[in-house]
Amino acid sequence: MAASKFIHPALRPAASAVITGAAVGGIGASVALLLAKRYNMHLLLADISSTGLAKTLDYLVAHGVQEQQVTTRVTDVSIPQDMFDLADYAFQHSPDHKVDFLFLNAGAAYKSKDFAPGGDLDNWLKTMSVNFGGVLNGTQAFVQRMVDQGSPAAVVVTGSKQGITQPPGNPAYNVSKSAVKSLTESLAHSLIPTSVTAHLLVPGYTYTKITTGSGPDMAPDIAKKPAAAWHPDQVAEELFARLDEFYIICPDNDVDWALDSARMAWNADDILKKRPALSRWHPEHKDAFAKFVEDKLGNK
Repeated sequence: MAASKFIHPALRPAASAVITGAAVGGIGASVALLLAKRYNMHLLLADISSTGLAKTLDYLVAHGVQEQQVTTRVTDVSIPQDMFDLADYAFQHSPDHKVDFLFLNAGAAYKSKDFAPGGDLDNWLKTMSVNFGGVLNGTQAFVQRMVDQGSPAAVVVTGSKQGITQPPGNPAYNVSKSAVKSLTESLAHSLIPTSVTAHLLVPGYTYTKITTGSGPDMAPDIAKKPAAAWHPDQVAEELFARLDEFYIICPDNDVDWALDSARMAWNADDILKKRPALSRWHPEHKDAFAKFVEDKLGNK
C-alpha cells in the first residue's frame, strides 16, 4: 500500500526521536534505522534489555548510523516512574530539548486463558502492564510536554490486528491491544487542536522476536522467515509512507487490504446483525463467513 509522498513535518534533520521496545530483532530497531539514516534524527532508544539495546546500537552503526546520533537507556515501560524518568532524560538531553517523534512500541505476548483452574492472573497482568501500561505510561509522561513545544510532532503506537478482530487463543494479548487501540484513538482526537498527531501502527504477520518466540536479546534468524511474513524493515517503510493516516494497517505477504477489510467488516457486523461473539470462528457461521469474504474479494 505504501506510495505516499507525504513527509510528516516532525521528520526533519537534527530532530529527536524516542523509541520504546528498541532492542534488536523487532520493528523498533527498523524504525530507528530509518529515522537516523533517512531523516538524520537523533535517537533515544529504550528497552528492558541492555544487551538487546547494545546489539541495536551495533546494528545501526554497521548500517552507517553515526554512534553520536544514538543514546540508549534501559527502561521498564510497565513502571510509570521509569517512563517519566525516560521523558525527563529525553527533554533534558536532546539537542533542542524537544521530543519530535515518540514511538511507543514495546510489547509482550504471554500465553493466557479466559479462565483456568486457580486463575490465570500472572500472565494477564504481565501482558497488560507492558502492552497497555507501557503506552499509557508513555502518553502520560511525554505527550503534554510535546504539545507544549508548539512545533510539529508525532506519536506512533504499535497496535495489533488481534486488537481489532479478536481471534481466539490469547485473550490477554487481544484485550491489551484493544485497549491500546482505544487509547490511541482518544489521543488522536484530543490532539486535533495541537501541532502533535497520533497514529496507530497495526503490523500484519511480521517476523520479530514476539512472533518467533526468540529471546529478548536475539534477532530471529532471517533465513528462517516464513514466506507469508514481512520483515520489520517493510513495516517501517509502510509506517513512514503513511504518516498522513491514523490507522496504518499493514499487509503481509499473505493478507492484503481487501482481505483485512473483509475480516474487520464481518467482525463489526457481529453487533449489527446480532450474531454470536466472534462468529467468524463459530461453527454455525463458518460457511457464511467464507462466502462473505469470497464476495468481498470478488472471487465469485
